[in-house]
Amino acid sequence: MMFRVSANPPPVVREPLRDIIARLDDLPDDAVICAEGKPRWTATSPAYVVPAPPPDAPLPDYFLEAATARIVLDAWSHMRRGRAPTPSEQVAAIIYYAINDANLLPPEPA
Repeated sequence: MMFRVSANPPPVVREPLRDIIARLDDLPDDAVICAEGKPRWTATSPAYVVPAPPPDAPLPDYFLEAATARIVLDAWSHMRRGRAPTPSEQVAAIIYYAINDANLLPPEPA
């Protein structure tokens, strides 16, 4: 079977990182979120989704896999007795994980 590779791939549509995180449940597990500005990502960082990139594909703006981002949010909620994160908390937790490769822990009780 032969595949024809287009000389002109479709343009990448960028949107704020927070918008991609808001529709995280709509992304397939194998999608990769890419965002510009590493490691100083913010909610408004220009971002885009690469659906199912081939293994070892160069992704200069790599941020996090969609499946991993969902796991981060599940862990965030679990560590807070099941409370669902607000949209801004979702963004903060996922950016924290992408930078630190660790979950954002809840504050220590006073």
